[in-house]
Amino acid sequence: MIRALSIAALVTAGLAAPAFAADKAANDTAAVSAHAAELADAYTAKQAHRLLASQGYTNVSALDRDQNGRWTGTADKDGKTIFVAIDLSAPKAGAAAN
Repeated sequence: MIRALSIAALVTAGLAAPAFAADKAANDTAAVSAHAAELADAYTAKQAHRLLASQGYTNVSALDRDQNGRWTGTADKDGKTIFVAIDLSAPKAGAAAN
């Protein structure tokens, strides 16, 4: 009887292992995709920060993406702290199209 239960437990565990492996692979893929999205956001946030600095803004705060895709935060210009928003997806003025 004990031998039968042991064999049944091993068979059940053996059948369940591929399912666990598939779930882990799906979770790993989701984690990699989420990490790639975080890296892309960090890169575009850095671009927005550099753009603000190039336009004369100082003390630029950490920038957050709002529901419209704009990067928002605060920055100093001309001695005043103001709210700033940058939309990097908008076409740039004066861009040449061929």
